[in-house]
Amino acid sequence: MLKISRFFQWACAFVLLGSSAQASVYYISPNGDDSRSGLSVKEAWKTLDKVNQVTFQPGDKVLFESGRVWNGQLKPQGSGSADKPIVIGSYGGNARPVINIAKAEGAGIRLTNQSGWEITNMEITSGAPPEVGIGRQGIVAVVRGENQHIRHLVVRNSYIHDVWGQLGGRSEYAGLNSCAILITARGSNTILDDVLVENNRIERFDKVGIVVDGGK
Repeated sequence: MLKISRFFQWACAFVLLGSSAQASVYYISPNGDDSRSGLSVKEAWKTLDKVNQVTFQPGDKVLFESGRVWNGQLKPQGSGSADKPIVIGSYGGNARPVINIAKAEGAGIRLTNQSGWEITNMEITSGAPPEVGIGRQGIVAVVRGENQHIRHLVVRNSYIHDVWGQLGGRSEYAGLNSCAILITARGSNTILDDVLVENNRIERFDKVGIVVDGGK
């Protein structure tokens, strides 16, 4: 019985260690390939679509090649925590990676009901002329539903520029929501906790610079 008990304890310990998810670093480059692992510079992914398909885990890092451009919108999945945030940032130089949303409606980077994210050293732009009924945004974190408690959202050292939205209208992207950086809670008994927006540069943005709405 003693031998069986010791084996059982060892097996349980092995299972517990194996189930602890290890944080990963993912690389994205225009020269990458979405069929690869993304887990090294040589194995980098290529597109925003690939990143949007992945549910990231606490402590993961999502790093875009410095100074390169991606066309589209980034909508990553998953949640981190204050001590193990998921980080969106850059690698390979000091120039910011660029996300160009062009004529698309909505945000360059968008989080929905997600805790524990840090977005740093990113550039969001559009350059497309304004269109009636089309709202455009830079970096957005939206909390929806009841009894939500979202913790630790950071946006720092990013550059958002030349994005033309719309002040009027009823779209969720219009009015005050046509915003360079928007962190907002919509719903009853919803809490935003530990939010930091710092050292960002905003130029030629229509219509609002920064809005943080802490919910009710």
